[in-house]
Amino acid sequence: MSPDAVLYDVSDRDLIQVTAMPAEVEVNRHRASIERQIEGYGAFLGVPFLFTSYRNASRYMGVGPEEAMFILLRVDKGYSTSDVQQNLRQRLPEVDVLTRDEFARKSRTYWTIKTGAGGAILTAAVLGF
Repeated sequence: MSPDAVLYDVSDRDLIQVTAMPAEVEVNRHRASIERQIEGYGAFLGVPFLFTSYRNASRYMGVGPEEAMFILLRVDKGYSTSDVQQNLRQRLPEVDVLTRDEFARKSRTYWTIKTGAGGAILTAAVLGF
């Protein structure tokens, strides 16, 4: 892929308005190229997610590396996920280092308990019943 490449989820195709790839797009006044689509990472709030390298994300968003929200790591088959997680926790004690399952559980808890979304879904279910 090109250095400016970004990926998007196929479920967000209409929001992004991509008809053919590669597609040249603008992300916060920076040129980017959508070269591939992925599945399983669609946004549910109406704002599509774009995936790119850490360096490009910092540039597109106009933030420095110390301002990252989430960084996704892929652990090679020769390494233990729990060992890598433990090592990162020791090296970066101020950062949450979560496995996929831990992140999913934390996200579900946030959206169902700490926002109004959970209450709205519960209210709708009760009214529907």
